[in-house]
Amino acid sequence: MFMVQANRFNLIFISPHNWFEHVSKNKMNRPLKLAEQFSKDSYFEKIMIVSRVHPKLIYSDSPRTTISKGLGYRLSQCNVSKCTYYLEHCLPFGKIEQSILPRIIQTCEKKLEFKRSIMLIADPKSVGLVKFSTHLTLFDAYDDWTLSPLYTNRPKHLKAINKGYKEAEELSDIIFVNTLQMKEKFETKNNKNNVYLLNNTSSLNLEIDVSRPLKGKYTGKVVGYLGNIHERIDLSLLEEMLTFFPDVTFLFIGVNEFSDDKFERLLNNYKNIEHIPGIPYSDVASYINDFDVCIVPHIISPYTLSQDSMKMYDYLSLGKPIVTTPIPPSDVVGSLVYVAENANSFKQQLERALSEEGNELKENRINYMKNNSWNSRTSLIYEIIEKAGVK
Repeated sequence: MFMVQANRFNLIFISPHNWFEHVSKNKMNRPLKLAEQFSKDSYFEKIMIVSRVHPKLIYSDSPRTTISKGLGYRLSQCNVSKCTYYLEHCLPFGKIEQSILPRIIQTCEKKLEFKRSIMLIADPKSVGLVKFSTHLTLFDAYDDWTLSPLYTNRPKHLKAINKGYKEAEELSDIIFVNTLQMKEKFETKNNKNNVYLLNNTSSLNLEIDVSRPLKGKYTGKVVGYLGNIHERIDLSLLEEMLTFFPDVTFLFIGVNEFSDDKFERLLNNYKNIEHIPGIPYSDVASYINDFDVCIVPHIISPYTLSQDSMKMYDYLSLGKPIVTTPIPPSDVVGSLVYVAENANSFKQQLERALSEEGNELKENRINYMKNNSWNSRTSLIYEIIEKAGVK
């Protein structure tokens, strides 16, 4: 654990995820988990999370304490962590945000009596703010947004993301990435020593009681997948597994986001696959605990190779056998998971996982995750900040 230094810093965290749509709805992703861990740690004296919201949300009710309001923004105090504040604004990304938001941030810094500040940007569309910052600036490059299906038909966003990535390479003091592919993308001759691998980890709370929601429901073994169901899943690979293992139930839990009926056709054509559209996040650990084997049958593409599968870490935290295609973090966790290059290999690895015996591998997985918590990730960030010698 990182030892807290005297004369602490304050953090300005430019996040793509806001309190209304993400925190209050208990959604889980990397920026939210980092922000949560920052609040738990003692490294930063105060934290101001800056995010873009719909204009109507600026003036809507919130259980948080409002510190101040201005034209197009609101500053609130977190009702859980008193050292954390939310600066929410409705400025569109681009020139308007870059010309107005720095002044709003400065106003709020004075209001909160920020003195020694660091800026962390996790939204590539807002990297331009670096040009107006006098702080040590960090950029978190998680996933390759230029390849995301969310922006395939949104040229304005893609242009801003590409521009942001270029500015991050040139202007950020420190860059964090979530995968080796992203590390290669951002490393240049000029910044090679300032790009650091910072993997994801599990977001599950294992301190709560884990129930058995599937107990007695299936006679055979259950192979499970938990997460949104969309084009990154290799449906042809899945269909082969359904054929190879007719006595195994394949349970998929998550919203079906396929743009066509391909996944529905599998549900209709095979008796050994079932689908639960969604469960409360508080129940995730219980369902994973009831899986005999967990699978990650994702296609291999530049986009999936830029992602660091949080669900794989969730599976590991419960010690589950995992069969996955060679996507991150299988390149990091190594022998703790069963990696399959193709359909035949996936079949063989699934057979091995289903017949896994003893507790040695299970304990190794659980112990690995205990040593790779979000606290270990933020501790690495603090060490790198100290190494940078910021005054």
